[in-house]
Amino acid sequence: MTKWLRCSLILSLLVSCTGCWSKIELDEWVFVYGIFIDVGDQPGTLKVSISTPLPNHLNNGQQSGGNTPSDKPYALTSKTADTIPDALQKIQEDMTRRLNLSEIRVIVIGKKFASLGITDLLEWIKRESSVSMGAFMLIADNISDIAQLTPVYEQAPTQVLTSFASERHMMNTTAKDCLISNAAGFGFPLTYLYSEPIPSEEQPEKMLHWAGIRGAALFNKEKMKGSLKIEEGTALAWAYGRLQNPIYSIVWDGEKSRASVLFTQATSGYEAKLEDGRPVFTIHIRGRASVSKVRDIKNRDSVHLSAVLIERLNERIGSEVERALRATQLASTDVLRLGELLEWKYPSYWQANGEDWEKIYKEGTTIKIITDFKINDFGKQTQDS
Repeated sequence: MTKWLRCSLILSLLVSCTGCWSKIELDEWVFVYGIFIDVGDQPGTLKVSISTPLPNHLNNGQQSGGNTPSDKPYALTSKTADTIPDALQKIQEDMTRRLNLSEIRVIVIGKKFASLGITDLLEWIKRESSVSMGAFMLIADNISDIAQLTPVYEQAPTQVLTSFASERHMMNTTAKDCLISNAAGFGFPLTYLYSEPIPSEEQPEKMLHWAGIRGAALFNKEKMKGSLKIEEGTALAWAYGRLQNPIYSIVWDGEKSRASVLFTQATSGYEAKLEDGRPVFTIHIRGRASVSKVRDIKNRDSVHLSAVLIERLNERIGSEVERALRATQLASTDVLRLGELLEWKYPSYWQANGEDWEKIYKEGTTIKIITDFKINDFGKQTQDS
């Protein structure tokens, strides 16, 4: 090997050992897993809170949530400013590490902020390239309690909130869904959370923050326009195509017979027509169910019992979907984006009426519900004593 080749080889090895000059080590970052946004105490301000893990507390053998503040493997930091970037900058100024927003799993907004309009949030998401478009969006009345909920089975509140969306108990609306629907001029639904204090089983004198799903919130033009209770919210999630394995309880024979039904498959589909110049939509709700438990006082055979169950499911679910969609019409929030289907099928109609769609959806649109359920199997049947 010539002297020139040897020098070149040594030089290349030395260069490869220098590393990346712009590299930031992991222990110099603080990863943000959740962000919580609501109006501030002063008019025109926003209160922004971030939830971050504490690496020095994650593997210390403590139970989820911990018993004292120092035991918690996560931290919640809040600042108030005129804008979201300004609030985050204030948080950064008090940090010993640099904020990393690329790991945000969930974005929770307060009801007051949602009622005034979340324009600032949507604009920030569009412009902040490090924020994942797959982050789940949720809403809550008391955002402070939600941000500090007690994680019983998880290590941090953000894991609980992410599970609410990812497990599809209600809506699993993402930041991308909100941006697309808003840009197209349609509405979008978000899972609506509640919080309440509950006593700790280990320390009854200590109150814990408990969170759950109360229903769905309806948005249009970046503002919250209405909400649905849990039953109608579940029905809307089914029609929206975001529900997984719903469970229903039904009764008949004067409430003397009853059954618990688990849907192993839940799907939906839409059709659009123009009848006498008016939009008519048909929502198809389909499902296959297994009966986990049934109590039939008349001891019907499987054929007759299946017919009774399907009839009751049609009545309950059909009426709940109808009420949910009627609520979206009253709020002028086309969260199913039915107008998009109408635009695709009848472009000339949409060109002439698209600008008035909000009013047409509320007052001049008919929505029909068709259910199609099948019973896969019957569970344990109990007899009267």
